[in-house]
Amino acid sequence: MMKTAYKFSAFAAALIIAGSPLIVSAQNLKERAEERKAERQTMIEERQANRQGLLDERQKAFCTRFIENASQISARLDERSGKIDERQDNRLKRLEEKRTKRDQLLEGKRDGGDERRVQMYAKLLEKADTDAEKAAVEKFKTTVEAAIKTRRTAVDAAITSFRTSVENTVSGRQSGIDSVKKKFTSATNAALAEAKASCEKGTDAKTVREEFLSDMQAAREALQSDRQASDKVGGQVKALAKTRQTSLEKAFTDFRTTLEAAQKELKAAFGE
Repeated sequence: MMKTAYKFSAFAAALIIAGSPLIVSAQNLKERAEERKAERQTMIEERQANRQGLLDERQKAFCTRFIENASQISARLDERSGKIDERQDNRLKRLEEKRTKRDQLLEGKRDGGDERRVQMYAKLLEKADTDAEKAAVEKFKTTVEAAIKTRRTAVDAAITSFRTSVENTVSGRQSGIDSVKKKFTSATNAALAEAKASCEKGTDAKTVREEFLSDMQAAREALQSDRQASDKVGGQVKALAKTRQTSLEKAFTDFRTTLEAAQKELKAAFGE
């Protein structure tokens, strides 16, 4: 019995010793699998870190470029606004120069007319032989000079009214343009500020760019709409010019009527 037990124990011990390499091998495989898993996880984390680093660098580069471009956009807006103001100033300057030339031309014509009338009155007096004829010449002179004064007053009033109305119209138009410019500039600056803030918060570049372009498109559409809605001065100036012309025609018509009557009376006094 004891021999049998001894044999069994020896057999069991032999089995344990024989199976030990298998147990060790299985443990090694498990450890290597865990190591490979850990290595893969480490590689994944490193790739993610590298990818995030690249994204961060791209975001930083985008923000830097965007801020630089934003500064350029603001500078271009200021430049365009300055050019618009300069063109408006030049138009007003040319308008004033034209007015000065027209005033000088009108004054020259009036001076020439005054000289011709003085010569005409002198010739009429030379032609007058009787006191009645001389009195008729003086009356004719008085009537004509009064008519000239009335005509000039009407002409000056028509010109002044036209110019004042044009200035008011242009001023209103300029105020409208200034308002449109300020609104567009404000919208542009708001879009730039929003894009900068989004960029600094880490919003991805694509989203920042798309939202900025969308905001700028809305600002440009509003600008176009406001420009179209703004009053145009061309039609108003034409209407004012027509009113001026009507006043001028009336002034000259009234003068001719008075002159013709005075001439008729003078001819009668001379027996013609």
